[in-house]
Amino acid sequence: MKEWLAQRPWKRAAAWLVFLGPLFYATYGLANWWATTRAQVPSMAFEWERQLPFWAWTIFPYWTINVFYALSLFLARSKHTLDRHALRLVSATLIACTCFVLWPLHFSFGQPAVEGAPPAKKTDEDRRQEALDLVLETLEALLAERGGDETVWGSMVKQALKRRNPGFNESFYGYRSFNELLEDAQREGLVQLAHDDKSGGYRVSLPVPED
Repeated sequence: MKEWLAQRPWKRAAAWLVFLGPLFYATYGLANWWATTRAQVPSMAFEWERQLPFWAWTIFPYWTINVFYALSLFLARSKHTLDRHALRLVSATLIACTCFVLWPLHFSFGQPAVEGAPPAKKTDEDRRQEALDLVLETLEALLAERGGDETVWGSMVKQALKRRNPGFNESFYGYRSFNELLEDAQREGLVQLAHDDKSGGYRVSLPVPED
């Protein structure tokens, strides 16, 4: 048993893990950040997916993905096998990240109800108002930083909002897209939008007060 363990390239596997771990989280974070800078990010979901049941306990086997990812490096019996496996993980990570950057999608489902969780205190209208307040606060902060004469795009508002609230997702507040949230804010008289035909996005400003 000791001889079998001694033959494994443990130190090399650990070195690969030190490299691959940060690479995975950095590229995944980059793809998410890139999606937040886009004016429009589509969503893709089939109707049958909405019928799938939600089981809260499945988060635990899902988390084991990280464990098996790291453990796989220590199963190699030789340096050659280890290096080939690690390079495949590098290739898969870079290919996946490239696809996420080229074809970004956003999560379009609301947060499912969890049994045993504290009862929700906020109504749909409360969440809607919270989202409108967040947009207005973020826009006012951007205008204060950049000056009133500089153009502020909808994508810039969303990016700044996610910096202030990293867990922000417009679908949680009942909106299918961030543009839909901006349009609702305009209907409420909170912001003023100007559609840009070239980019497909919105230029966002505060409404001009009436005399």
